[in-house]
Amino acid sequence: MEKLQYPIGRWEAPAEITETQVRRWVHDIENLPAGLEEILNNIRPEQWALRYREGSWNVMQLVHHLADSHINAYERTKKAASGPTPIIVPYDENQWAAMPDVCMETLGDSRSLLKALHARWVLFLNGLSFRDFIGKGYYHHGLGRVVSLAEAVGLYSWHGRHHLMHIKIALES
Repeated sequence: MEKLQYPIGRWEAPAEITETQVRRWVHDIENLPAGLEEILNNIRPEQWALRYREGSWNVMQLVHHLADSHINAYERTKKAASGPTPIIVPYDENQWAAMPDVCMETLGDSRSLLKALHARWVLFLNGLSFRDFIGKGYYHHGLGRVVSLAEAVGLYSWHGRHHLMHIKIALES
């Protein structure tokens, strides 16, 4: 069950984050939309409902979740870089995954949104200095601490790769 839930392993921030690592994570974020499109190019409509494990989100929900989550990540990173340490507002991912725009909408909008969002997000991230990545962050209420921009970028690099693997597993089942 753990291997299906976390097919690339759980996220764990390195004890020390280097500039090379941050740039690699930004590159992962940049490449997520193309990686998603490569996986989804030949998908048949009946495959949108496939799940990577019992009780998991289906492929459609995963794609919408990536868009929803990364919109929040973009906002969080911009707020963290542009002012005093913000307190992020959590949201119920499972509730969002069951909302009408996820259940009744086609995936074209979320796919286009991810492509545009990631292009803009990467432009923003590439404009930051390593000092910004290390010195700025947001307060994560659930963790009870400040998350640096470097750690946040690492988390969302992992997050995209994590869910791409979920989609691959679902489509192979």
